[in-house]
Amino acid sequence: MLGLLWLAWLAIDARQQLLLLSQPALISPAVSTPIPRPSPDPTAIAGMFGLQPQVVNDSVVEVPLTLLASLVAVDGQGSRALIQDPDGQRFYQQGETLPGGAVLQQISAGQVLLQRFGQSHSLPLQNAPSSHLLQAQPATGQRVNHQALSLLVQP
Repeated sequence: MLGLLWLAWLAIDARQQLLLLSQPALISPAVSTPIPRPSPDPTAIAGMFGLQPQVVNDSVVEVPLTLLASLVAVDGQGSRALIQDPDGQRFYQQGETLPGGAVLQQISAGQVLLQRFGQSHSLPLQNAPSSHLLQAQPATGQRVNHQALSLLVQP
């Protein structure tokens, strides 16, 4: 008798399982969709390494510059460069911003170095140095004035 009850229970259980499978599912099975990851930001990565992105502004026009003269001080602090642009000419010191956005980085006797949008540019002296320029030499027994310019014009 016990065996018969067990078989009846299995038959009822199997019938219930078949009824459940024949009914439409109320809940659809969960399908995992991959979450899209944003691509890394190159500007942020460059900033982590201390780099600044180059910003090219189409509204910035290049200004023609001409180096007319350079006066180089012995200590380098009093050096000046006479630069001409379309609006005129004036003396600039190291670190000053020129028309067009370039920054004067270094002044030497034959050229100046400019930096614009992270790139270095050389602006050579318009005319080759003449033989009338001499290196300044302090007179015997005199102290050197560090603000004196290193180039003198020979009479």
